[in-house]
Amino acid sequence: MGKIIPIIILGPTASGKSKIGIKIAKALNGEVINADAMQIYKGFDIGTGKIKENEWEGITHHLISFLVPIETYSAGRYRIDCLKIIDEIKKRKKVPIIVGGTGFYIRTLLKGIAPIPEVPKNLRNKLNKLISSYGCNYFYKFLSFLDPIYSKKVSKNDKQRIERALEVIFFSGKPFSNFFNNDFEKRDSFENLKIGLYLEKEELKKRIRDRVEKMIESGWLEEVKRLIDMQIPLNSQSFKSIGYIEMAEVLEGKLNLAQAKEIIIKKTISYAKRQIVWFKKEKEVFWIKAKDLELAFFSILRYIKEKTEGEGYDK
Repeated sequence: MGKIIPIIILGPTASGKSKIGIKIAKALNGEVINADAMQIYKGFDIGTGKIKENEWEGITHHLISFLVPIETYSAGRYRIDCLKIIDEIKKRKKVPIIVGGTGFYIRTLLKGIAPIPEVPKNLRNKLNKLISSYGCNYFYKFLSFLDPIYSKKVSKNDKQRIERALEVIFFSGKPFSNFFNNDFEKRDSFENLKIGLYLEKEELKKRIRDRVEKMIESGWLEEVKRLIDMQIPLNSQSFKSIGYIEMAEVLEGKLNLAQAKEIIIKKTISYAKRQIVWFKKEKEVFWIKAKDLELAFFSILRYIKEKTEGEGYDK
């Protein structure tokens, strides 16, 4: 067997990445590594679109459901863990297939990450309380003034990223964007093949709406109730996944299920748009329309075979 080149399958939510990843893994004797920041948590299954273990079709999956929900996790830690697993898979003479839609994880894996200063816990806690009291929009205005470059990359309601940027700015005295300048211009730190899945705008919206409805029918509300009964704090990193807070608000009586569904669909569509903008900046991606997953699979397989002929990918 010749050189093994890792494959990265990226794209917006609801584009079929997980299913394609399994198909490619079966065809090329591979193992899948998750690159979704919310699918790392145990118990957060339905709302994150996590593929069930009985649907893995015998393919080994890594970095999925391996953290308890109260733990925090970073892109830097993901890179360390993922690179180690890639090496282990290659030693087994198998193909590492990284699958997911968290652009920051994938970019950090490929480009590395700048050494962001460690922020003291007391500063982080104070800022967290202030943002919780005054709201994201109030502090987003601060971020827009202090770091207009980074503020354009985050949502006004993204409490986690707004808080992270501001704590670094206040502690270091430098714009948060300074730590990430020209990341997309850097060369990837290891050889890879990037496959991007895309859908036409209306098809993507339809998929998202159907997906959210299916999640609710599959017991998403009951899943959130179990997590709350386990005393998982609503401000934990695991609850940042779209829809979990809305489901909690249904249980609290603040929203009805129909209202929550429409909010979640709207947020998910907005998130998918941001994913597309992010991934379009990534270089050397082979983009393939994913409306018909069977056709997409064969097109992807042909592309991989052309690029890796003689590299040990023949099954």
